Amino acid sequence: MRLSPIAWANVALHALGLVLAATAMRAGTPLAALDERMAYLGGGAAGWRVGWAVWAACALALVTFLYALARRLGAEAQWAPLAFALAAAGAAIDLACDATNAAVLPSLARGNPGLFLAVERAASVGGALVANGLYALAVLLVSFAWRAPPSVKLLAAGVFVSGVALAVGGAIADARVVAFASAPTIGLYCLWTLAAARALDGWGPFRAKRAPCRREPAK
Repeated sequence: MRLSPIAWANVALHALGLVLAATAMRAGTPLAALDERMAYLGGGAAGWRVGWAVWAACALALVTFLYALARRLGAEAQWAPLAFALAAAGAAIDLACDATNAAVLPSLARGNPGLFLAVERAASVGGALVANGLYALAVLLVSFAWRAPPSVKLLAAGVFVSGVALAVGGAIADARVVAFASAPTIGLYCLWTLAAARALDGWGPFRAKRAPCRREPAK
């Protein structure tokens, strides 16, 4: 199974998710005042729902890449199945939180602000803290489970560090920290998928050169 198509799909989906987060979804996040985001979400917010659908697709793409990577490595990386299991657990939580954000919050925005804030907080903790924490750990674990090139391990370490910052932002309910850490976390993750795919698929201008085959002299 080639990894490069799945890696590029991850890049495209996550890039689209970042664009939507900065445009169509921003007014519904805690970066906006409570009355402003409740008014925005209560008014329908089609862009908000589309954005969360894209982020749900990102979670599935991430799990698919970790699954394909684990299968490709096989017995070479004993920790790869554990990394996939962590990512799958994170995706399950992430999808539940995405569904809550997309379907439940707009309905609650027309009612009690206290209930709206409680559900918003729970979805934020589940997505930013738990799911992204598991993703970051899975990327780090699988990258150091095989003889990956230094670039893959360095990018994985970057994903882990920025992912921890994102998780901390979710834990302390600071939307500014979450927003600040999201771009580097996702950007480094996309670069990591491409680096890992290149290392195993052997594509691109920097692919490893194979030694020429030696021919036995004719007898």
